[in-house]
Amino acid sequence: MAPWLSVGDPITDVTVMAGLANRRRTLIRDGAPVVRSLVLVGDALLYTNATFVQGIALGAWEAQALARLITDLGVADPHLHGELKRRARRARRRTP
Repeated sequence: MAPWLSVGDPITDVTVMAGLANRRRTLIRDGAPVVRSLVLVGDALLYTNATFVQGIALGAWEAQALARLITDLGVADPHLHGELKRRARRARRRTP
C-alpha cells in the first residue's frame, strides 16, 4: 500500500456512504466498444447501494462470467464486450 500512497495526494476527504444510488458504467457506445482490451468488472462496472450488500457477490459473478466468456470466445474476440453485456442482461431477467 505504501507505494500507492506515496504517488498521489487525495483530492477529497473520505465520504462514508455517499450516494446510495446504484450506478452502472459501460465502455460501449452506439453498439461498439470505445476502449478495446479493457473489460469492466466489480466496482469499475457498477456500484450498488451498500445497504443491500450486493457488491462483493456481483463482482464475483462478473469475474466468473468474464472467465467463461473468454473461454468461449477468446480474449481477442471483438464481440467480447457486447456478449458480456448480453449475458448479464439475460442473467438479470432470470433473477427474481
